[in-house]
Amino acid sequence: SGNAASCEVTVLPTVLTLNKTATTIYVDANETLTATTTPDGATVQWTSDMPSVASVTSAGVVTGVAVGTAHITATIPGGGTATCTVTIIPTVASVTTPPSANTLTYTGAAQALVGAGTAQYGTMQYGIGTESTPPGSYNGSIPTGTNAGDYYVWYYAKGNGGFADSAADKVLVTIDKAAGSISYGVTEMTKTVGDANFTNSLTKTGDGTVSYALVNSGSNASINRTTGEVTIGTAAGSATVTATVADGTNYTYSTTTATYTINILATPTPGANVTPDNWSSGGDVDVTPDKNGL
Repeated sequence: SGNAASCEVTVLPTVLTLNKTATTIYVDANETLTATTTPDGATVQWTSDMPSVASVTSAGVVTGVAVGTAHITATIPGGGTATCTVTIIPTVASVTTPPSANTLTYTGAAQALVGAGTAQYGTMQYGIGTESTPPGSYNGSIPTGTNAGDYYVWYYAKGNGGFADSAADKVLVTIDKAAGSISYGVTEMTKTVGDANFTNSLTKTGDGTVSYALVNSGSNASINRTTGEVTIGTAAGSATVTATVADGTNYTYSTTTATYTINILATPTPGANVTPDNWSSGGDVDVTPDKNGL
């Protein structure tokens, strides 16, 4: 009797650990953090120091609210804590349907270069740049072009709210040249040595540049190569005028030449009985004196 026994008991603190000490989450996305306690069974409480950036539920589900950084802390009774640093980054908008190049031919008016694209989590933006250089600015309007040529339409999805912009891309659009034409309404005419300078009216559709030339003219005639004005020479004969057109900025020509013929007659001798045959041939003429012997 009177004997006693004792036992010294040491109570160890509960250990708390998290599966992650740092993580990254997109805006509007979520991730579940896992807390482990030793021994098991301790109640874990969750808090966020920046709920406007990242919120957390009682089960440790963290949701990205806005771009930034927050610290999610797990706490157990007795004061044990563990913290995870959460970085919230923007969700990237995407182009779901790229803009499509329109099939275009020059009309003289501005034309929409592409059909509109579509975006997820953003708004489509467009601009005209070069093959290697994006435009200096974008907007939500479909770009237009007037002159024939190649256009590089750049586009991207501008993120809505907390969403990041997508990467920019481009599409090549070509406005083809329109079909031009060139023709003379009068393709043959008769002139006489000594007639005044003249220009035969040329009908031209489009912006091509025209040059003129005379073929087989000899001394019969000469031409202004720029204006097409013809100067009649000193001898009878014939000549062919050729107008040649080169493609312009907005027009192309499948037929590039138009021609007409000039028949040049000799100047008749005053009082002479001139027939069409000997006049046009430039040969001798028969002269019949009138009653006064002239």
